[in-house]
Amino acid sequence: MSFQKSCGRIMLHPSIAGVELTASCRKTDGSFEDASISIDGIRNENGTLSD
Repeated sequence: MSFQKSCGRIMLHPSIAGVELTASCRKTDGSFEDASISIDGIRNENGTLSD
């Protein structure tokens, strides 16, 4: 399942070190857990995002 369907409060946090994506994601028991992942490595290739 894509994270967009099971997570809320999705935010991007840019910094000098890179970009972190954070969200509140639903667990199998129905509760929510704060989660984050670094999304460094995405580039702008002449107006198109790529990894």
